[in-house]
Amino acid sequence: MQRSLFEFLKEWSGPTDPKPLLIRGARQVGKTHLVQEFAEFGKRTGKFETFVKINFEEELKYQACFENLNPQEILNGLSFLSHEEIIPGKSLLFLDEIQACPKALTALRYFREKMPKLHVIAAGSLLEFVLNHESISMPVGRVEYAYLYPCTFEEYLLASQPKNFSMLKEFSLQNPPSAIAHEALLAEFKMFMITGGMPEVLKAYLPNKDLQKVIRVQNSILQTYRDDFGKYASQTEYACLQMLYDKAPGLVGTQITYSKVDPDRRSRELKNAIQLLEYAGLIKKIVATSASGLPLATTANEKKFKLQFLDVGLVQRASGLSSEFLLQEGLQKLNEGGLAEQVVGQLLLAHQDPLVAGSLYFWARNIRGSEAEVDFVMNFEGVIVPIEVKSGAKGRLKSLQLLLAEQKLPFGVKISTSPLSYEASILNVPFYLIGQLGSLVKDLLRFKFLN
Repeated sequence: MQRSLFEFLKEWSGPTDPKPLLIRGARQVGKTHLVQEFAEFGKRTGKFETFVKINFEEELKYQACFENLNPQEILNGLSFLSHEEIIPGKSLLFLDEIQACPKALTALRYFREKMPKLHVIAAGSLLEFVLNHESISMPVGRVEYAYLYPCTFEEYLLASQPKNFSMLKEFSLQNPPSAIAHEALLAEFKMFMITGGMPEVLKAYLPNKDLQKVIRVQNSILQTYRDDFGKYASQTEYACLQMLYDKAPGLVGTQITYSKVDPDRRSRELKNAIQLLEYAGLIKKIVATSASGLPLATTANEKKFKLQFLDVGLVQRASGLSSEFLLQEGLQKLNEGGLAEQVVGQLLLAHQDPLVAGSLYFWARNIRGSEAEVDFVMNFEGVIVPIEVKSGAKGRLKSLQLLLAEQKLPFGVKISTSPLSYEASILNVPFYLIGQLGSLVKDLLRFKFLN
């Protein structure tokens, strides 16, 4: 599958002295495959003469090469063991599952300082556990980061319906989708909600549109994540981690209180389990913000949060929904359990700047008799934009209107099955245009305030 991060890799490889690149993301989001496809492209175009892949989990022998942090000696050892010549400026070196060799992380800075012409990419599935260890210090300015998430709807559509994909970027408030295109793209988005964006799932589904294969692969991925617990959880943490992992898909879209998760466990245990699953990339905290100023993090309340799971398809599989039910029901039914909010949050995260760790915020007022909540709050072009998610075309926007008035915000966004439009300070965006939200907001700001 063609990933949007592929274009960034081409830009990264352009300079003659690129910084070492560290690709971060959960297991099975496609990091290894992305780099291998990029390497093949580099060899076809003459950018690279050789591609050397080192997997520290599969071949432990390579770890000994990093006992000495001298770049030339490291390359000599890697070349000897791999039987491949590694030449700065002509080779691409890929250090996969680098979390299994922490000294290789430290070595990245020396590649930058003493061998700047070497193109080196590193990736790791459980990388955050190593990076957050107190003995690992990543040098600022010497290593570049890129974050990879499950496939977006655009990437799914490019693989399944290339003609429909080409239409997406043509749509605007001045050129909205036709009624026929709108319904066709909503149908495709429904299938995306069923499959989710895990590359292995899409690879199994797209050739013959076989949902039974989807189920088998999703089950396998969920079990793989569970099997990983032993790599980063102690025996005392294991039971709590497994409980939270099993419950997390059903908690999507709701504000989290530790008593709601498990009234019999101490909040400290649950807090630690949430952090571990965050490090593994399986969940993401959506933090409350007052939306009273920028950056949003300055008015955030870390104690008030919701949980975002890695992938909407995995949420549905973990919930045990049958493929027959998913095919028969519309998007409104598929929203039961917060699936619409899950997929929107997942895509909002994936469409943020890939060079920085993404963040998600929501707004809530928990006053008895006057409760209100807006699903997401984003910063676009220096403007605070609240976003409400509705599974169908209709739905009240009381909380959204309240936040707009309270903070004197220029407009809000409703993401739903409604056609693209702007009326009464609300930008209506259909699900399939979430990836174009940034350009639509920019278009609206230009249209609304300059005309």
